[in-house]
Amino acid sequence: MKEATGGALLMGLAAAIIIIFVIVVAFFISYGKSFRLKNEIINEIEQNEGMTEGEIMTFIAARETKYNGKLPEVCFKKVSYTTAVGGSHTVYKGFVIKVKVVMSMDRTILGERFNPRINIYGETKTIQSGRFYDKDDGIDLETQLGMNPCA
Repeated sequence: MKEATGGALLMGLAAAIIIIFVIVVAFFISYGKSFRLKNEIINEIEQNEGMTEGEIMTFIAARETKYNGKLPEVCFKKVSYTTAVGGSHTVYKGFVIKVKVVMSMDRTILGERFNPRINIYGETKTIQSGRFYDKDDGIDLETQLGMNPCA
């Protein structure tokens, strides 16, 4: 009888290690997919030298990528600097689009109790040309890009 309980404990330990291994692998696969989606969105925006929010969502839908039920969020930030020559004059340099993708794991494997949500952030390089760039300081990117400024 002693050998039977020892074998059951060993089998339970082996099963627990396998379950933990599967959970870790599922986590890193989900994280990698979310990271890849963020990078593909940023690359597409940079290649087109800016995109509207509608064009970004169309790009995501055309790829048929699973993004865990929550659409990626996008916002823009104006990039400018202040000149010291001749007083303080703000010069508009371009804009940056920030992307946030939320990674969450598939609940069918882990159940409802364990569902981590991790935000993955990224931003484009400064876009200084293209259809949304104007040398004028009075550019209204919120209307042109159709997205909100970053907080």
